Amino acid sequence: VGSAYADQVEAGIWPNPTIAYSREQTYGGANGADEDYASITQTFELSGRRSLLEQAYGRRVRAVRHRGEARRILVAAEIRQRFYEVLHLQKRVAAVEIWLRRMEAIAETVVRRQVAGDISGYDRHRLARELATARARLQIEQADLARARERLASIVYDEVDRPADNFLVNGTLLPTSAALSPDTVSMGMPSKPHIRALDEAALAADLEKKLRQFSGGQQA
Repeated sequence: VGSAYADQVEAGIWPNPTIAYSREQTYGGANGADEDYASITQTFELSGRRSLLEQAYGRRVRAVRHRGEARRILVAAEIRQRFYEVLHLQKRVAAVEIWLRRMEAIAETVVRRQVAGDISGYDRHRLARELATARARLQIEQADLARARERLASIVYDEVDRPADNFLVNGTLLPTSAALSPDTVSMGMPSKPHIRALDEAALAADLEKKLRQFSGGQQA
């Protein structure tokens, strides 16, 4: 925005005046004379071209501002997406941990019943495989959660205030309100920053087109 505004300011600046100095000296005894000449020249733009150029750059400034706002919205949407990814995986890890604790409790019961002769060794081995599967599944879910946390932290925090790797997020996965209808979305589209940026860019292009036509007429 600052760069675009600088272009607008530059377009509206009048050219600097030109100052000139010259000295003439004649010789010839009593008839000799010295003459000093000082002049200042200023160019004035009276055709309106400078005003059109300044307006065009002003539209470009507005377009850049709206593009910046559109990018902010996209970044916020990306943060929300990464946040809910972490929240979803937190719940998955918690569910697998519950499953694993139940499997471990069942395994202890199976061992006692096998010792008592109530069940066969085959059932115990089958349960051991299920328990190994649950532990492997928990490691996979924990690894996915660690990667999701890293992606979220990389966009939200810098290295100074970065939280611990096992930080938790709080929230609900289901939306609290119904989705907007297509008609409501369509009505709100003209006010969206990226649409407004395109509108301002189009207006700037129209002004620049007038400038080119103006320049062609001046040359003719």
